[in-house]
Amino acid sequence: MTQAGFKKITRRDVAREAGVTETIVSYVLNNNRYVNTDKRKRVLAAVEKLGYKPNTAARALKGKSLNHIVFIADQIVTEHFSLLLSEMDKRAYDLGYMISLCQNRNTEDFVNSIISRQFDGVIISSISFSKGYIRQLIKAGIPVVLIENRDYSDVENAGKINNGLYEGARSFEAILETLPQIETTLDQVFSEPYDSLIFTGCGTSFYLAQTASYLWRALNDTPAIAVPCSELLFFPENYIKGNQTLVLPITRKSCTTEVRQAMDRVHEIPGVSSLAITCDADSSHYNENYILAPETAEDSVIMTRSFTSMIFLAEILSMHVSGHEEMINAMRDYPVEAEKLLKECDGLAEKILREHPEADLFVTLGQGAYYGVSNECMNKMKEMGIANSEAYYSMEYRHGPMSLVDENTFLLLLSNEKTRKTDEDLMEQMRSFGGVTCGLGPDTDQMRGLDYALKTPEAYSELQAAALMGLIGQFLGYYISLRKDIDADSPRHLSQAIVLK
Repeated sequence: MTQAGFKKITRRDVAREAGVTETIVSYVLNNNRYVNTDKRKRVLAAVEKLGYKPNTAARALKGKSLNHIVFIADQIVTEHFSLLLSEMDKRAYDLGYMISLCQNRNTEDFVNSIISRQFDGVIISSISFSKGYIRQLIKAGIPVVLIENRDYSDVENAGKINNGLYEGARSFEAILETLPQIETTLDQVFSEPYDSLIFTGCGTSFYLAQTASYLWRALNDTPAIAVPCSELLFFPENYIKGNQTLVLPITRKSCTTEVRQAMDRVHEIPGVSSLAITCDADSSHYNENYILAPETAEDSVIMTRSFTSMIFLAEILSMHVSGHEEMINAMRDYPVEAEKLLKECDGLAEKILREHPEADLFVTLGQGAYYGVSNECMNKMKEMGIANSEAYYSMEYRHGPMSLVDENTFLLLLSNEKTRKTDEDLMEQMRSFGGVTCGLGPDTDQMRGLDYALKTPEAYSELQAAALMGLIGQFLGYYISLRKDIDADSPRHLSQAIVLK
């Protein structure tokens, strides 16, 4: 009898109850030898009747599985990780495993203690846990799963759960694979002339429409504007003026109420037809035509690769219709360049937020095709990180808003080949006010006034690079959310599509 007054059930007790040897009991419990059906049933019945529990410490000494997984995280007292751990724990328990939560210590002793305890697996959700230590765990034969809070492309023999930010390169590739179908649709739609084009969307999609309309105007003669769906719903006659108008709704999900209602409303006006730029083939239900970004389905509420994919579609649209096939052909290596830039933006965003944890105002600046992208960078930092963020045309920032700049202000500049001189002067001035400055563009590695710089591919003009420029804003939003212990995939109050009752 134990001190608590209960007899400890042993394997010998199970064997006696089942009328078999202890060896047979061992074979059944370890499931490593053939045992006839009758004996197996008797052993399992005895285990259940007596409530026998194997000694996990003894099993470990004998090299058996502990059915125990450790989950390593940077922060363990957060709502986000509590939800994540809860879901993992339910699934693991159903499979006969237990999960222990452990805060990252990132030391040799910490790694050695994990290896010596013979855990059956390690799940890592950390932006600081050393890749060297991760490889040490893998080398020790422990299965490792990495939640990709950063780039792990150089870590082999580990399972990886992607957070979605790294899928953009594959989305570009999928669009290029379907380019013939896209161009066939465009040839059909633009076989007749239009008096004007209206690009429209809601939220992120409206910022995308701002860039899309600029791309169109830069390469084509037909006038084009960007208008929110709500404006077309309430005041369509203020925007639709010609005999033939093409409306181009941009949407990730076809069920967004304002988009559907706005398109129903404009189709009541004679001479209106539509071409959707979309990630959802169901957009065909309320549009005459559509061009599709395949492989862009996202579980996250936040738009990441769908945003960049649809800008890429808008670039192709403007270039193909204007006859600039050479510009499209020059973008055949877009997936490769995107993969490279994704990693660079990831590292840069993490570095900025690590070195400036006190930053509390985030400003994005851009001209031309980059103004709409700047708005989206602002939106990502606001949505994902619940941060105070703003966006402006670069030159407009001097006209009042710069009065807010101080040592806690971070300014992100999206610079293009036409704006280098004024961008440089602006950033020097903002840094003189105490602001922290960062620039992305083809010449930023040579620009004065920047604390951080990331050079974009010189082979791409402003019109070609637009789909790549928003990546930095997505990563900044993500790392702000980590700093504040916010679930970036499910921000408060938001959903993937706004559906009005």
